[in-house]
Amino acid sequence: MKRFGFTLPVLGLVALSGCASSNLVNMWRAPAIAVPMEKMLVIAMKPNEGNRRIMEDALVGRLAEHGVQATASYTVFPAAVPDTNAVVEYVRAHALNGVLVAARLPTLERTEEQPGYVTTEPRTVYSSWTGRYHTYYAEVAHEGTTETLRVVPHRIDVWYADGRGGQLVWTAEERSVDPASATQVSRDLSSAVVGELAKAGFIPPSR
Repeated sequence: MKRFGFTLPVLGLVALSGCASSNLVNMWRAPAIAVPMEKMLVIAMKPNEGNRRIMEDALVGRLAEHGVQATASYTVFPAAVPDTNAVVEYVRAHALNGVLVAARLPTLERTEEQPGYVTTEPRTVYSSWTGRYHTYYAEVAHEGTTETLRVVPHRIDVWYADGRGGQLVWTAEERSVDPASATQVSRDLSSAVVGELAKAGFIPPSR
């Protein structure tokens, strides 16, 4: 297991950036820890201060549903995202046993192609010869489409503090496709991340 090698910038200080879809990939977890984390510091690395607060508040709110006393880093370090030493000192001084960090990764583009298809559709016409309406069926070709989607990925790291240092116990990459807003993405991502942490036993189950 890794110790608090976080190098905030390498600490991974994670930021998480409506119909965006969100999913977790490249997930890794350590063996179960002795005591679930119930006091945590949440850090979102965002150049935009508003987005930083939106993300941290979303995670804090979701963790609270599991009985976790989580603190948003902006309430302690309002001027800027804290560096590694500041985080370590705060964790020790307040006897926290967990740190959740989030970091934005470069935006990607994904192209999706939908092949063309043919449907059979009714057509009704009037015949002047018979004085009646007649229905026949015709094949209608629909062209294929190509759509370019914007993928906004983030990395989430969770560290367990045992009083002697820190251990990386969970990490994953989250991908949001065509996100409509920072608020929606933060809500969806925090729900997915916290749910997985509870499933792994790193935090208590929901209350």
